[in-house]
Amino acid sequence: MAWRDPPSRSGGSWGRQERYRCERWCLLGQEENVELREQWRCSLLGFDPAEWGRDRMVGPYMGKHAEHRGGRLVEDPLELAEDHDEGCPGGWYRSRWALSVLPYQRPYSQGTFSENIRLSRSHDPLVLEAVEYHEQETLRAQAHYLELITKDV
Repeated sequence: MAWRDPPSRSGGSWGRQERYRCERWCLLGQEENVELREQWRCSLLGFDPAEWGRDRMVGPYMGKHAEHRGGRLVEDPLELAEDHDEGCPGGWYRSRWALSVLPYQRPYSQGTFSENIRLSRSHDPLVLEAVEYHEQETLRAQAHYLELITKDV
């Protein structure tokens, strides 16, 4: 969820836009593009993984950690792309579980997280860990975005 709207450049300026728009790319809710869903390895409920294409798809950056081998950086963190080996990221961040955590997330603005009374009153360790993980990824996504837009300056 933190990486849902990665930074993108349009017309010389930076902004954010969702890269895995199921309703646009795969025409969900309309006449579905089954071939594209197979190629992108759709991970939404109701699409059988047995239907996934054999080709290895690579999509836009969604927060993958840089890869190191033998102490050396193999991939540039600013140029990473996600593979679809475990399914399309768009389906994973639309899963019931991911969406069930949304009410507990604390809003992030101006460099800090605001209070969420629902989270404050929760004692469920799974919810607390999920929100903590989301907040860490939100900070990583923000740092990545700032690094990209200041890299050209």
